[in-house]
Amino acid sequence: MTNPKSPRLLAATIAAAMLAGIGGASAQMNYGPPPVIPPNQLFKSMDANKDGTVTKQEYLDHHAKKFDAMDKNKDGKITADEMPTKNKGKPNALFDEMDVNKDGTVTKQEYLDYYAKKFDASDKNKDGKLTTDELQKKTN
Repeated sequence: MTNPKSPRLLAATIAAAMLAGIGGASAQMNYGPPPVIPPNQLFKSMDANKDGTVTKQEYLDHHAKKFDAMDKNKDGKITADEMPTKNKGKPNALFDEMDVNKDGTVTKQEYLDYYAKKFDASDKNKDGKLTTDELQKKTN
């Protein structure tokens, strides 16, 4: 006759061994940086008319939508705590760079001016459009 407690003990022992193995393995795992939107997917989302290039207007329209999503209270400006950063609530270098007048807020115009400069810097051949190659060489 078998003891009804034996299968439970065996299951508990196996579960404990598995958890110990998982705990030890996780300490050695390197999960790396958070996922990034693939450049082609980002490019497609910006290319509103689907002509294979992103104009400055399409680029700025894309970033205007990002601004609107961050501006939770819809006051036309974002503060450091509305901007997604690792240091929530504390200004970071990007926020400081965007806040041209240093008033602790970034207006939509300041935000778009920043991205207009990024567009100009990325447009290597100065044709007023970004290709996938030009976009892949930039960030944000």
